[in-house]
Amino acid sequence: MPEDTFDAIVEFKTGVSSLQVNMLSGLGIQVTGTSKMLPYVYVKITKSQVLELVKNPNIVKVFSDEKVSALQEEFATPAFEELSSDSITTLEEVIKILEADKAYQQGYSAAGIRVAILDTGIEETHPMIAGKVIARENFSDDSDAIDLNGHGTHVAGIVSSIAKGCKIINVKVLDRNGQGTFTNVLRGLEYAMTN
Repeated sequence: MPEDTFDAIVEFKTGVSSLQVNMLSGLGIQVTGTSKMLPYVYVKITKSQVLELVKNPNIVKVFSDEKVSALQEEFATPAFEELSSDSITTLEEVIKILEADKAYQQGYSAAGIRVAILDTGIEETHPMIAGKVIARENFSDDSDAIDLNGHGTHVAGIVSSIAKGCKIINVKVLDRNGQGTFTNVLRGLEYAMTN
């Protein structure tokens, strides 16, 4: 009976080349992707293959591709509860607390600044965001970068309201349930850094 595979990340001591990818493939390891900026190869691997790989002096480590998620209400801390209570009721109040209004009055803006939102996607037609998204990519299990959860749109709305004039890069790394993987986030970060 064949061993079960799991998603993992192989970290090499140096950058990733076709030589490393071919070595992994030659060992029967399914390569699902490579990092352009980090010495990582994304793989589907068995436990026995991991035990073989860690003997290789060119490999730093092999780690499981862990699940990640958006902050859920049940995990909120008392400080978070206090911040989200009725003590702060509007975005305008948040802008005053951050003293962003003083920066605006002095002529500062975020014009020309690009902000990547790595989250559940963005509903780009939302009135606070419409026309501000300049690029988008989906790294989640959903079919596109549209926000089916609401969290990413909420974050993008706050960012675009406080950082007036900024342009937004919609990087969907979490699905409609606010779930994703470490690999989704790494791929999303790479996309954000190169776009």
